[in-house]
Amino acid sequence: MPRHFRMDKRVAHEIFVKNLTGSRSVEVFYVIACCAAFVFIDGLVRCLFRLQRPARCPTDLNSTEFQTKFDFLVDLVAITLPMLCIITIFSAWLPYVLQACFLIAAALILMILSLAPRKNSLGGSSGVDANDALHGPSIESINRSTDGLLAQGAVKSINRSIDGIVAQGATRQSINQAATVASIERMIISQYRGTILLLTSLTILAVDFSVFPRWMAKTEVEGYSVMDIGVGAFVIANALVAPQAKENEKSTLRMLRKEIGECLILMVLGAGRFVSVLLTDYQAPEAEYGKHWNFFCTLAFVKIFGRLAVVFVHPRHLAVFGIGCLFLYESALHQGWYDFVVDGNAAIKERHFILDNLSGLSSCIGFSALFFIWTYIARELQTKRTPLSLLQYGVMRCLYSFALMMSLQFFPLPSRRLANTSYVLWTTYLAMAFLSALIFSRLLLIYLDHYVQDIRQAEVARTKSIAKKILLFVDTLLLRIPKDEEPLQSAAYSPGLLAALNFNAMPFFLLANILTGLINLSSDTTQASHLSGFLILFVYAATLTSFSEFLFKLRVKIPLRLPSFSALSTVRPKRD
Repeated sequence: MPRHFRMDKRVAHEIFVKNLTGSRSVEVFYVIACCAAFVFIDGLVRCLFRLQRPARCPTDLNSTEFQTKFDFLVDLVAITLPMLCIITIFSAWLPYVLQACFLIAAALILMILSLAPRKNSLGGSSGVDANDALHGPSIESINRSTDGLLAQGAVKSINRSIDGIVAQGATRQSINQAATVASIERMIISQYRGTILLLTSLTILAVDFSVFPRWMAKTEVEGYSVMDIGVGAFVIANALVAPQAKENEKSTLRMLRKEIGECLILMVLGAGRFVSVLLTDYQAPEAEYGKHWNFFCTLAFVKIFGRLAVVFVHPRHLAVFGIGCLFLYESALHQGWYDFVVDGNAAIKERHFILDNLSGLSSCIGFSALFFIWTYIARELQTKRTPLSLLQYGVMRCLYSFALMMSLQFFPLPSRRLANTSYVLWTTYLAMAFLSALIFSRLLLIYLDHYVQDIRQAEVARTKSIAKKILLFVDTLLLRIPKDEEPLQSAAYSPGLLAALNFNAMPFFLLANILTGLINLSSDTTQASHLSGFLILFVYAATLTSFSEFLFKLRVKIPLRLPSFSALSTVRPKRD
């Protein structure tokens, strides 16, 4: 490709993404709410499929998805494709999309309520036990049907996942009690991280097409946009699984050196991205992070600083430390640092590394404060082991989210470029709202699970009235609180795609960046029509998700990953 053509294309692209001011905060909230609704609908579809076709007993307690041959298709239709649509062709009708999601979810719930008793009668005629049809076959039924082969595989997987369970002597009760170890809060964190990773990977390429609305693209200095939450959401995703959230003692210098060693891969990726941009003359606005700084460098800094802080501050006090750092940083911004970073340093003729990357280095303070605050939130979340405690936690997070949303009107506009207090509050409000939605939807699936188990009793299964079934479900919702010793069978309704993304998170994101660069270098994306742009994005999304699903199915973990991203990874068991 001639150099003058690359220069013209680069200038055109920089104009295409320049001087953007974003939109309103509520429009970004609609995108996040729709993503949570898609995950819930995916779970309902899996629940409906499971009623139509009895499931196999999950043989790995770390597995967070129900395995059928339709897994990939369900996730593609229920999550990936709708998520792509709301950031492209349906972006102007987000409130109506959200309303449609509520209607679809309500229709699926009614179908589940109406089909459960019918499936019970069919199960009786075909020799399928009613409890097995809901929760999968018991150990006894597996032994009867397969001479114990599957039972031995199930016990082996339990042995791998839970230390302390004796494989050969495991009973149905001990297996049910062990199932709670793969606790629901881990599913919720995994779904949050997988959803954010998928949404970010879609937007980094979609922003280069005209079908992507400009109000979703990154703002020049300050404002609300979908892409602005990307780096903040990644920092929160790291904090949710950070070791500091589980530690009860200060870190040592040895732990700090280990953290630096683990972050070397991020530093290498950051340096590699700078070199590749320089060699290919790829468009990369310097105002975003700086001349040499980038997303990977920010993540590495936050992780190292997060470990360094625990050397001097107790992990339980990280939230207070983060709020203190944020207060001092915001004070400096109001004292003139904001203006100096945005445009004041351009007049300085003698340039060096710090001045060339002032935006990226300055924002690391705000992102570190965000990391400290969410490490404390993760510590609270990981102690919620029962549905009732999670419900209380979700309600409180929802109230906190509403309070943060109301407080934003007393602060200036959020700036991703500087990660000011407004940005920290805004991303925290969105993340809390998203986590609350995931908690409520997951608990609703649990209650549906218990309701279906109740209506399989003979005297209840005879009823034909859908109104009576709804009343029975409300009664289950209000009165029948699942206890800690009861297995959380809703793990079977968790999207397999999100588990696959968590399994190889960094390779997935790297592949997304590589494909984005190749597509931009090989074609003029800004001149593509809406139809061709959408088709290219769909093929791109299908390729990425197929890559993750393929590796997940084969249990192939590429070692190029963030160390903290492996904390919630799940392993899909081999099929016999």
